[in-house]
Amino acid sequence: SATDVFDINTYSGNGSDPRVLTSNITPDLLISATRNNAGNTNFVFDRLRGDYHLITSGTNAEDQRTDWQLDYNDAYQIGFPRNDTGENYVDWMWKRAPSYFDVVAYTGDGSSSRNVNHNLGVAPEMMWVKSRNNTASWIVYHKDIGNTKAIYLNSTSAASTASSGWWNNTTPTDTVFTLGANTTQSSNDYIAYLFATVAGVSKVGSFTYAGSPLNVDCGFSSGARFVLIKHVGSGAWLTFDSTRGIVAGNDPFLELNSTNAEDSGYDVIDPYSAGFTVAGGLDQAQHIFYAIA
Repeated sequence: SATDVFDINTYSGNGSDPRVLTSNITPDLLISATRNNAGNTNFVFDRLRGDYHLITSGTNAEDQRTDWQLDYNDAYQIGFPRNDTGENYVDWMWKRAPSYFDVVAYTGDGSSSRNVNHNLGVAPEMMWVKSRNNTASWIVYHKDIGNTKAIYLNSTSAASTASSGWWNNTTPTDTVFTLGANTTQSSNDYIAYLFATVAGVSKVGSFTYAGSPLNVDCGFSSGARFVLIKHVGSGAWLTFDSTRGIVAGNDPFLELNSTNAEDSGYDVIDPYSAGFTVAGGLDQAQHIFYAIA
């Protein structure tokens, strides 16, 4: 069930530090975003790295936040600067599970072709790779962009020109993903997040918007709770969720690539039982997406 492996938590800051929040899952990945204050970054924590965080909108190396902890049963602890009085927040949480999501840490070796083992159990359809100890962009693989290109999570830029430096022009398998010289640089420590499609739970895919309402069938039965959309050309990484509102009208969204406050000025997606409906507000072009039921 999607509720066993993904959770959304919205809350208002109360000024206490640290603060323990309940969750339906024990998160292996947590992305925390500020909703109403432009300039605040989106924090990324995971269980493998402990209390070190990265930010989705920047190239920064990881930084330590000792008051953040994920090692609770059905809860997690937040700390500075995520609990300011008067601020509103949203946390998205993933749990590692076969065929759905995995996290892999590795150290670069400088080779131009390298296989890294994973435990996803299926071929990853989307991967986010980030250097932990050096300034570097988030490198994203998506099956519908292909193994010769990459796209950056911290940028609005289009998919890169073809290069073997990202994935050595090799599609991931159910046991390994292949890296090129740009994603396994010597002395760099990396973290990789691996996502895949699970029937009725998650969907990695793409659609081409032509200006009219478009139903995107993800194989769900009660609609999408989380949707991430990115124009293959230049465009923001837009995040929607049903807790903040996916409705027949304007929907609040945040951008993983920026520190902008939440925007509710557009009707981009609408509810659709099998997934979501693209209502408007997007360029008429190909977009990649990731959705969770």
